[in-house]
Amino acid sequence: MIATQQLPYHYFQRPDADHLELDSAATSLTGFAGSAILGHRIGRHWNMSSSFNTISPKYEISDLGFQRRADRVDLQQSVSYVETRPGRFRRYQANVTGLVEHNYSWEPISSRLFVNTFVQFLNYWSANLNLSNGFPGTVDDRLTRGGPRAERPPYYSMNAGISSDPRKALVFNFGNFLQAGPGDGSFNAHGIHARKCAHLTPSRNGKAIHRLNARGSHRREILIGEEVRVDVDQTVHHVLNTAAELPFCG
Repeated sequence: MIATQQLPYHYFQRPDADHLELDSAATSLTGFAGSAILGHRIGRHWNMSSSFNTISPKYEISDLGFQRRADRVDLQQSVSYVETRPGRFRRYQANVTGLVEHNYSWEPISSRLFVNTFVQFLNYWSANLNLSNGFPGTVDDRLTRGGPRAERPPYYSMNAGISSDPRKALVFNFGNFLQAGPGDGSFNAHGIHARKCAHLTPSRNGKAIHRLNARGSHRREILIGEEVRVDVDQTVHHVLNTAAELPFCG
């Protein structure tokens, strides 16, 4: 049990953590985790949500699955604007999210702001821009791996990308990522990715149709009543009582 208390998501041996104690006589750990989410939609475009999440220091589920963190309380607020009716663009959206996180000693361990935007043009090309900023004045209680807490340096990052028409047989993705800050320094990464797409032809008689993609794997449409649903690049396309070709990418 001592080894469990010293795992990276516990670190009960931290010398400056007054709310934690390494108990050599412990035979079990008892903790809890919970979350609450409140969402509100305003009109056709605006969405708002607030969330509260917590994991107590002694919460332990590694015997059942994977655990990344304990000893945290976070509050998150998000506002988004979404337009799905084609006009100047086919669709677009913007989202702003603020996150504040503390441990159970109420030390600020994270304070971040995220801005995410996406637009799909009338020719089905799309672009996205994602910004992130980590504010100063927070601490990292995991960096020293059981030692004293350390100051978490601020940072900012930017991720931008352009994708070509997903209906085409060949789809291109162009992306660039930039992060800068006094802690880890600055770095820039960019790349170009291309993928081949095959096509599915839904059937009226309800029989499953399989088509191989460029890598030899296959995808099958699902018939629900008289509706054929095919997942294509995380978008669900609906085909009612008709034959049509839909692309999917491997």
